[in-house]
Amino acid sequence: MRVKTQNFNPQEWAVIEQEVPGFTPEILAEKVRDRKLYPWINAIAEMTDAPQKVLDLGSGVGHLSATLALKGCEPTLMDFSQENLDFSQGLFNHMNLQGRFVQGDITQELPFDDNSFDTSVCCSVLQLFNDEQSECLLREASRVARRRVIFTAPNALCLAYRIGKAHMQKTGRWHWSV
Repeated sequence: MRVKTQNFNPQEWAVIEQEVPGFTPEILAEKVRDRKLYPWINAIAEMTDAPQKVLDLGSGVGHLSATLALKGCEPTLMDFSQENLDFSQGLFNHMNLQGRFVQGDITQELPFDDNSFDTSVCCSVLQLFNDEQSECLLREASRVARRRVIFTAPNALCLAYRIGKAHMQKTGRWHWSV
């Protein structure tokens, strides 16, 4: 049985990390350089050989793409939130990295040709969409990737997920139904 999430509009969930007071591209750059990131970012980086053209769907603040760019990959970051893309651009500028930044809705047809990228990556956003949006995202990510598609989603049974969720609920920052 699939649990349906509440269908929030993109503005309601697009900026997460930026809500932390004092969070800056410079602080994130240190974490990227020192590889002090979520374990899944390092795992994806290990699976992604350079040089590759990588599409990061729902790129957020850009930590995955910056990690891949450090390896020699050519990332394209796509996010609904222009604020996230501006933050990501600041991160890339601070780290002297190259990337392409595209604002758009990842639950619609993507503005890229078939097989435009070696790999499409989408981390921790699939659970935010309804079935129709998820199907479109999966279909489009597959259409534009010639080699590999990587999706991650939080595991609600994971202790770290439950602790993080409880903390965000307590502080009024939990916006999702799952």
